[in-house]
Amino acid sequence: MNTIALNHIGEIRSGGGASKPSPIPQWIREHISFYYDMSKPMDVYHTNFTKWGKGPIGNAIGKQTENEIILNGRRNEGDTDLGYYINDKSLFLTKGDLIKVEGASNEAKIKVILQKNDNQWVSAFDGINEIVSDGIYKFNLTPINYKSLQISIIGVTTYSNLKITILPSGTSVPTNEILKVSEYLQDLSGRKRNMKLTNFLFDMMSGVDGYKNETFETVPNNTNIKWKYLSYYSIQGKPTQKSTDFGLYRVKNNVNKVLYLKWNIEGIQEGNKVYLAQYNNESTRIELTNGVNDIAFDTTNSDNPGYGFVTIISDQPYSTDITITQIAEYPGALVTDGVDDYGLVENLSSGVKMLFMTVNPIGDNVGKAYYAQSGMSSPFWVYVSINSIAYNSINPSGVTYIDGMLNKSIYCQELFNVKHTITIVNGTVDSTNTEQPFFFANEHRVSGYFPKLAFYNSIAFDSIPTEADGFTEQELIDYVITNIIGQ
Repeated sequence: MNTIALNHIGEIRSGGGASKPSPIPQWIREHISFYYDMSKPMDVYHTNFTKWGKGPIGNAIGKQTENEIILNGRRNEGDTDLGYYINDKSLFLTKGDLIKVEGASNEAKIKVILQKNDNQWVSAFDGINEIVSDGIYKFNLTPINYKSLQISIIGVTTYSNLKITILPSGTSVPTNEILKVSEYLQDLSGRKRNMKLTNFLFDMMSGVDGYKNETFETVPNNTNIKWKYLSYYSIQGKPTQKSTDFGLYRVKNNVNKVLYLKWNIEGIQEGNKVYLAQYNNESTRIELTNGVNDIAFDTTNSDNPGYGFVTIISDQPYSTDITITQIAEYPGALVTDGVDDYGLVENLSSGVKMLFMTVNPIGDNVGKAYYAQSGMSSPFWVYVSINSIAYNSINPSGVTYIDGMLNKSIYCQELFNVKHTITIVNGTVDSTNTEQPFFFANEHRVSGYFPKLAFYNSIAFDSIPTEADGFTEQELIDYVITNIIGQ
């Protein structure tokens, strides 16, 4: 939870001019359903247990979430000790990662081993072959030093709440690198209702920040950059007169033989020239400069019109590095592709009464559902209906606010390509007329309802304030926008 915002004690003025502590923060703590915010740090993990393979014991008695494995029940007679395994280096634990074990004993043991590059199997923890007691254990190798990791369960045949939990390695605002591993937005409310992200590429216009072109990561047979990778979208190296010293990069934003790129460049030396050129056709080039480069590279008259592979060259060898960073279209947002990206609110079986959601609709989203928790005749969807009051067409007996103001006149289409905060309220919501909430889709994830959106945050509540709470619906809306999602 955003403790800075929610621990803030505002003041509500009484009629006599004196002040008293606001009841709003406590009400929020009691009634919050979930809270997602792209601008706030979330826990970071190097692996995701749901992507690990299961051995015989894992299949028989194991249950896994992204960060936890729980073993309950009787193992099958004759099963091997293998519980779980992972061979994907992008999901390997790394030196310093911590694992918390609960329920281990001399009878119920855990063995975490890894296969080094020389095929030797060793313990993942210094000097600990078998875990026989509860505690926190530190991983001791980096991924470059091994090629497989296994968790074995040995000892008794029946297990009761034997639990293995990965502890976060730190915190960070969401990035494509982080979400590619976790595949969820963390619920900052503490209710453990993460938003499970499905079908996201975590690249281009399907992931964090939104880019019209691919990351600088190596793509076999397409992209192979030889410079140093600072992040998915930032590289650093020394330009030379040989294109092979840089490698090649595929430009996906290629329209009518014009290659479009948005880069920020640092480090070009005064008096020197650095070029973006077609790969294997360096005479077709465009000069780059320090600062923002909004590039429209016309290849119409080249020897290979429309060829989308490019390289970086210079007029002379460089002794210092330059840095190239792609510029995002929607910095700080989670961008959906409008094809099949959606988010599922986990561990919540019915809908909410108040939902805040900050978005920037990308282009025409008529007929799209930004959020759904019911059938079309029940409360409520955040739905785009042309020439209707935004977003109240599928919100029977409810109301909708835009940027904190009750909406009586703004149509949905007036908000395309405009960042705004939606607050949708409906007191008739209960467990009989709503179901598990979905973001960026309708509740059936039907093709045609997926929007193109830049999503910034959402917070929701299971109640609506009344006079007895000591503040109004409007005062809550103002407080949330000012002190939580607006920070």
